[in-house]
Amino acid sequence: MPAPRMEERRGLRGGRLWVFDTLPSTNAWALEHLAALAPGDAVRAVRQTAGYGRFGRSWNCPADRALAVSYVWLPPPAVSAAHCTQAAAVAVAETVAACGADASLKWPNDVLVGGRKVAGILAEQRGADPRLVLGVGLNVNLTAADLARHPWGRSATSLRLATGQRHAVDALLDRLTERLAQSLEGLAEQGFGWVLERWRRRDALRGRRIAVRTPQGRTAGLCLGVGAAGQLRLRRADGGIAEFLSGDVTLRAAAAGRS
Repeated sequence: MPAPRMEERRGLRGGRLWVFDTLPSTNAWALEHLAALAPGDAVRAVRQTAGYGRFGRSWNCPADRALAVSYVWLPPPAVSAAHCTQAAAVAVAETVAACGADASLKWPNDVLVGGRKVAGILAEQRGADPRLVLGVGLNVNLTAADLARHPWGRSATSLRLATGQRHAVDALLDRLTERLAQSLEGLAEQGFGWVLERWRRRDALRGRRIAVRTPQGRTAGLCLGVGAAGQLRLRRADGGIAEFLSGDVTLRAAAAGRS
């Protein structure tokens, strides 16, 4: 594998940016080479060939048409990986919105535009290492034809499709990195409430009928939004409240004659 280009002070708060022309997965590489990485470092692949998200779902990154980057972060002991993921999702949504797209957040880690996924976040750790690898995949200049080649393409979009213009991936990376640093520091210094306030402004699920699938089964109901601990809250048909710290969410069509 060719050596990466090293760009100083382009990671989080002065960290290094490791740039590879091609990688199978930025998250996988970062996890494998954590010993060489410091908190604040970031790993970018111009072209990613075997990326993955939650539940092992594939996500690849064609050159100059998508952004694949993984950040190494050392959260304070009291800050969970789940809260870091939500802080990262807020940062990505704000970056997307600054490009002129109406970004919303789908719990726990997706960024939507027009109800379609434009970005996702994956947080991973290796063994007992307290450092977190936060992977971001953002569809930047993908066309409708590009998306049609993927099984998930019908439920996805890109910044180009949403705004009608191409975006410079390199400049977008710098804006994302700055917003992510602000979001993670807001979480560390002011607590999850700081993140939650921003999440609720862009919540795509609150007030919608949804179904949540977990290893324990499927639960359907009306989404009540995200709670103080970052959990998804749902009112079942029997009136009971269900709460989830993880799960796969799908939107449901409202039943006729019911609110």
